[in-house]
Amino acid sequence: MLIDEIIDNIINQTGIKRSYAFETFVFHLLKEHLDKQNRTILGHHEHERVVDFYAPNGFDEFKGPTFIEAKIDLRLIGRNILNNIRNRLIHSAELGPVKNLLIISARNLPHYHENLVNEFSNGNFPVKLEIWGPEKLNKIVKKHPKAAKKIASNLFSLRLETAITNPTQDWRKHRKEILKSLSECYEKGQFSFFLGAGVSSSTGMPDWNTLLNSLFVSYLTKEFNGNQAVNEDDISELVNRLNNIDEPSALMAARYLRKGLSKRDQETTEFISTVTKNLYGLRNEKLSLDSSLIKSLANACLPRRTGARVKSVITYNFDDLLERQLETRSIQ
Repeated sequence: MLIDEIIDNIINQTGIKRSYAFETFVFHLLKEHLDKQNRTILGHHEHERVVDFYAPNGFDEFKGPTFIEAKIDLRLIGRNILNNIRNRLIHSAELGPVKNLLIISARNLPHYHENLVNEFSNGNFPVKLEIWGPEKLNKIVKKHPKAAKKIASNLFSLRLETAITNPTQDWRKHRKEILKSLSECYEKGQFSFFLGAGVSSSTGMPDWNTLLNSLFVSYLTKEFNGNQAVNEDDISELVNRLNNIDEPSALMAARYLRKGLSKRDQETTEFISTVTKNLYGLRNEKLSLDSSLIKSLANACLPRRTGARVKSVITYNFDDLLERQLETRSIQ
């Protein structure tokens, strides 16, 4: 079985399953390959590294400890991933020096290959970079054809086995590492907030489903205005049916409602006023709009003498609670 056939089967899978399938295939193929050389390869749950796999003793032409990244597409190797690898190389000397970085891709993309090499060259990486495409993978497959076929036929069970047999992490140690990393990023100004409904809930705001159901009622009331045959119970039943049948994502449902309430994209006034009315009308007024969480987020955005620590704030919430807090602190 040639690698092209295997990759075609993997690519035919949907979404993130493709990435998992490719990663699983590469890991077990390399494990078979390294076993023949009495060498070891560790999965990302078996080592304290930032990459997919780690070969502590190298293999083939890779002399010494080697980092390995398996990506179905080179375009998934972005600057952030390279920076993470570089930072770990710099700050993890106690784990042993790493000599090589091998990136394995399922597709040949010469342009992205060249860009990746340039990014690497300009990034002061203290290791040697090698990029494998399907041709190189095919050479490994040809050395172990039976094993490759067996691996390709059992990707799901192998993935499941890996998940079950992975050693349980010490969550306290893991939490400490995450907090340390967050602190370092914050001090360097490499920090952004991604905020969801939980932030707004701290002030008594309704969750997404409650808000969207209320907006559905407003929309359907508008559509059936003047029709005495439709009452609130009927609308409630329609909302439940919509949710049960379509199971829409919150953002998609909100987008449909915006179109329905505004009719034209440029006419958003009615949508905004309807959202505001429902949002604040459903709020639990026993809780303060100035919650401790909102205040803490605003405080973190305060610039220091050496500059701002928070680069940006990304939120999908409709309310303006954080904006109000930032305004009171004169933070633009």
